[in-house]
Amino acid sequence: RALFGSPGLYAPDGQVLSHIGRFAPWGIFLLLLGLFMVTRLFSLTFRRVRTVPPYLCGENSAQEPQLHFYAQRDESTKVVVGNYYLERAFGEEFLTFRANPVAIALLLLLIGVTIR
Repeated sequence: RALFGSPGLYAPDGQVLSHIGRFAPWGIFLLLLGLFMVTRLFSLTFRRVRTVPPYLCGENSAQEPQLHFYAQRDESTKVVVGNYYLERAFGEEFLTFRANPVAIALLLLLIGVTIR
């Protein structure tokens, strides 16, 4: 299709027109996507990962660094993680019960909008 007196960018068969000639961009796009996926897979598979225990506001205990740390008076303290602040308002059960129907409704709305 001509635009402002110049030849169009796309040919009717989906190829791109340029001053050099015609070419199909999807082959190049898929080749680059495949190359990216393969390099990403190799980089995630073969990289060395150094695991470090979390910092627990004190020196990690040598016996179980994931579960104990030295706190006040150099006593080994067990790690306790919890939500003590407004558990009834921000707890997982409370939010999940209300958020799942809203999320399902939004997904159905999104599917309904895209089908039209």
